Amino acid sequence: MDKLKNILIAVLLVPTVWLYIDRYVLSSPSPATVSQNTSTDTLSLPQVPRIAYVNIDTILLQYEQAIEFNSSFGAKRQKSEAEYAQKARALEKEFMEFQDKAQRGGFLSQTSMKAQQETLLQKKDELEKLEARLTNELMHEQQRLNEQLFNAIISFIHNYNKSAGYDLILTNTGNGTILYGSPAMNITAEIVEGLNREYKEKKK
Repeated sequence: MDKLKNILIAVLLVPTVWLYIDRYVLSSPSPATVSQNTSTDTLSLPQVPRIAYVNIDTILLQYEQAIEFNSSFGAKRQKSEAEYAQKARALEKEFMEFQDKAQRGGFLSQTSMKAQQETLLQKKDELEKLEARLTNELMHEQQRLNEQLFNAIISFIHNYNKSAGYDLILTNTGNGTILYGSPAMNITAEIVEGLNREYKEKKK
């Protein structure tokens, strides 16, 4: 059951950097123009971009939809493990009974012993196929939940930024590009609050 045990319970998103960047035109007058207009004109300053960041790990721990997804995925994983374990124990018992019978000479003939042996090998093959199927189902379910969470978070951040007006929103999770960020630029709490409010509205 090693493959099934390696499936993660937690629904994790691949750390993603969201870029929402406007181009800036940094206009500065030529030296000749400056010399001609120093008494009447002022130099135009470049626009300072508004930047914020979010912590995806925190969002996944506090976003109610992510918590529910994590719980449902964990339940499905446990169900798959129980189904496999039950069949594996039953097959192990049959193998032990077969070996004991063979050692005691309990088979009427070599033909009957070989027939039962082939039946057990067929059941072993079916158990391996079951493990592969259950593992594949869990992987696809995990991918589906990840994509659904990713889309929900991205969609909310885009809508949130229509009024927030940031030029750049980053993530400081995993391989994110932020080595240091001022707490004043951390909008994770606002995003989590908005996501949970939006999710509760959808559930009504």
